[in-house]
Amino acid sequence: MSGETEPLLGNGRASKPHRLSQLSKNLCDEIDPKYGDLVLLFCYIITGLLDSSAVFIWGSFVSMQTGNTVYFGLGFVGTKDDRWIKSGVSIAGFCLGSLCFATFHRVFPARRRWVLCASFLVQALCVSIAALIVTLYQPARDAPLSRFILVPVALVAFQSSGQAVTSPA
Repeated sequence: MSGETEPLLGNGRASKPHRLSQLSKNLCDEIDPKYGDLVLLFCYIITGLLDSSAVFIWGSFVSMQTGNTVYFGLGFVGTKDDRWIKSGVSIAGFCLGSLCFATFHRVFPARRRWVLCASFLVQALCVSIAALIVTLYQPARDAPLSRFILVPVALVAFQSSGQAVTSPA
């Protein structure tokens, strides 16, 4: 009886928990990996689209670092193009992203909703900033190297490592 009449008596307590506390409880819960393969499949499709676009636009991979290693090695042999520099920047961005995302997932429980939300938010932010740079400055395919080419390559490679680190979670 007391739970039913408390709001009417004016003690100020509501019988339902606040939405903010419900949200924080929900974000602190562990995810159910039952349908995780569908999320990963979606992530791999996005990564493939980003990688193929990056190769088409910049001549460098952003997630397939074995291809970048080949381009980077060929640059030392003496190719005339600057693809090896873009590949080196992509490798560095991927390694830095792997370090950051792996440390984040090691410090915080990897299966908590808020951890995955934060990880995917950072990844979305990286891709959005890269897309904004490419949209505003529209570097041509054969444009000389500049920060408008190297920064988006590094950002998307950084993002790609986030998906690689998130996949075992």
